[in-house]
Amino acid sequence: MQKTPMIFLMTVFLLAGCNNAIGESKDETKNETTASETASVQEEEVASSADKNQEQDELNTPVEDTLTDEETIQLIIDSETEALEVFADAFQEDETGLSFNESFEEILNRIEAPLSERLLKNIYDNPGYVYEYSYTFPLADQELPTNYRIVDSNDQRKVYVEVNLYEQPTLFEYTLEKEEDDWLITSLNSLHTLSDAYRLLGYALDASPDELDIVDIENPTFEDYIERVVNGEKYVIETYRNHYRTKFFHVDPFTGTVYKYDVVTESTEEIY
Repeated sequence: MQKTPMIFLMTVFLLAGCNNAIGESKDETKNETTASETASVQEEEVASSADKNQEQDELNTPVEDTLTDEETIQLIIDSETEALEVFADAFQEDETGLSFNESFEEILNRIEAPLSERLLKNIYDNPGYVYEYSYTFPLADQELPTNYRIVDSNDQRKVYVEVNLYEQPTLFEYTLEKEEDDWLITSLNSLHTLSDAYRLLGYALDASPDELDIVDIENPTFEDYIERVVNGEKYVIETYRNHYRTKFFHVDPFTGTVYKYDVVTESTEEIY
């Protein structure tokens, strides 16, 4: 009769110990699970942060340009050659004048060269540009020119090139813009040489070059011309008439605008 309480107490004690052990085991398992989940979440946050940083780095890193200067010029040559062939194939001249026998959409679909739609539409709207294409596609079917210069700025590339047209050196400026990973030719402008500036001044003053008596005639190189354009400078022409007072004129090599320059006030007045 005395053993029963003792056995009962021992049984209770053992059960209590087991329960404590089970509780501790559960706590340890719970702690291990919580720690594992926490570590997993931290790893995911670190991975997510790394992915975001990588994405941001990719956005901040400029797209690597794989075109060399010569390849850029060749791209223009090939593009103009292809476009000229397509336009010439659709070109027609009849009693109504100059036109194309295909719609603009049809011509546009046939041209795979990286020329902007706006540039091509301007040519389509002016068929005469194809009739006399030397100034429309100056590099079409040409060899790599001797004189050219390329100036990059962000996602834009300016290409300055000298082409011999009608036995005269003629300057052109192309604009290429980056679209995704490709360069797109978006504009073409002819630039005025110093000889052009003298001729334009003659028009402005209604005088022949001989009557202008130009002082200190320059002989600029291709690089001199382009440096003026890149820096936004104008040609400065000093002249006098009938050995009477010297006058100065400025001519914009990009637009061909002629200005009269006042030395005293250092101001300009557009005259042509």
